[in-house]
Amino acid sequence: MIKLEFGEGCKELSVSPSTLPIKEGAIPITITCSGEFDKEQVLLVKADEKECGKKYEYCPMRSSIRKEIKVVTISVRTNLEAKKGEAKNGIIATGGPELFVKTLKQALITVPEGVKSVEELDCTDEEFTNAYKENFTSKEGEERYGISFKTSWEMKNTLEQTLQKKYGHVCDDYYKLFFFADPCKGINGYAYYDSRHACFFDGHNASTVGHEVYHCFGLAHTFDFRDSKRCEIGYKYTNTNNMLDYSHHVGITRNTLFILQWMYINPYIVSGKPESDTKSRGKEAVLKT
Repeated sequence: MIKLEFGEGCKELSVSPSTLPIKEGAIPITITCSGEFDKEQVLLVKADEKECGKKYEYCPMRSSIRKEIKVVTISVRTNLEAKKGEAKNGIIATGGPELFVKTLKQALITVPEGVKSVEELDCTDEEFTNAYKENFTSKEGEERYGISFKTSWEMKNTLEQTLQKKYGHVCDDYYKLFFFADPCKGINGYAYYDSRHACFFDGHNASTVGHEVYHCFGLAHTFDFRDSKRCEIGYKYTNTNNMLDYSHHVGITRNTLFILQWMYINPYIVSGKPESDTKSRGKEAVLKT
């Protein structure tokens, strides 16, 4: 039998089951955290009461290194075919925001006020339609209207301005997730590094939401190690269950972040939260939808 246990003095973490049979194949385990802890903890793997195999390290878990963000989803109403009565609102993939918030917690990032929503942002006007629509042929040979990726930067500015006209500057501090019912040729969503803006299109799934917003945080794909700051360790394409992989194409559920990614998107884990960020900021504008 293999025995799993945390290091001496660790009372806040527990593992179940704590003993495993020696056999081939994956065995799911559950690690439970019952409270905060200040020091890095280690899960030991033992056989015959002796350590064997790899040690699994767990970062400190305390409020002083938690990061808080604001998120709003926005359903964009469009009418790319300019037909009366055929305008449509963007739909969010079921479970998308929830999966994103759940994976954020791995990096000790929270959304204290919950994910807000704007039920409709009207972009059915002729100017928007003519500027950002594209006619293309689908893989099935069907002629379709969709959003053009070629004008994505210009559309980013238009969407931000349209939102600001309706809500003023209330959304400025939010990660803004714009959802379309229309397709975008070849992609389900996109985002810009180090921004708070992401767009999602017909065909996106639940994990696409977090995938794109993690690009906003500055993370690269797990298989794209051209920039060692954004992806410190490269992995084979579609070989992980990481949120920044494309492994959903081969049936792997994306639901994980790696520890190096945690430290990139939440630097408080390494350096602690600066004093300026721990003080009360007084009343802030609240998005009312």
